[in-house]
Amino acid sequence: MSEPNDPIHLIKHLEGPEPPATAPEWDVAPQGLRWRGPAVGVALAMAAGLLLWVAMPTQDTTRLRGGEGAVDIDLRIVVLTDAGPVRLSAGQTYEPGQSVVFRVGATPASTVSMWADGPGGRVELGTHNREPSAEDVTSGAGLLSLDLDRPGTWTVFASASGSTSCPPDSCAFRAIDVAESPE
Repeated sequence: MSEPNDPIHLIKHLEGPEPPATAPEWDVAPQGLRWRGPAVGVALAMAAGLLLWVAMPTQDTTRLRGGEGAVDIDLRIVVLTDAGPVRLSAGQTYEPGQSVVFRVGATPASTVSMWADGPGGRVELGTHNREPSAEDVTSGAGLLSLDLDRPGTWTVFASASGSTSCPPDSCAFRAIDVAESPE
């Protein structure tokens, strides 16, 4: 026999009204759900409009590398070694007595001044008219070359702003490390 504290006995002897056979019908959507659909639609439309507005450039937008008056300089250096010509490589050390030659291009076409600062001071390499495609730099005697006659770091500059300045928007430079002579 079951006792009064037994859960099964308590469930069988529950008192109160009978539950309804079906759930009541809702006359309208619950208050929290009524605004969600339109609000999500409006938010998505605003986000799409903002993305289109940000992504569309205006007609008077100018896109120049470095801003107005900028000249993109392409400076390439080849080292003339005993084994033959090799392209200048960052971090590589070269031997004293070797020479370097240059290929330079400028976009838009410009007059480019070249010089090298080395262990013995500045070496002027002249002023040259350059086109966008990089081409060999020549002088009256053929290819323009620089003799790396002293150990240390040589820095070669090509600038569309003259031979006294190297602004970042119209100048290029490369460093060449020359080792001490073996004794």
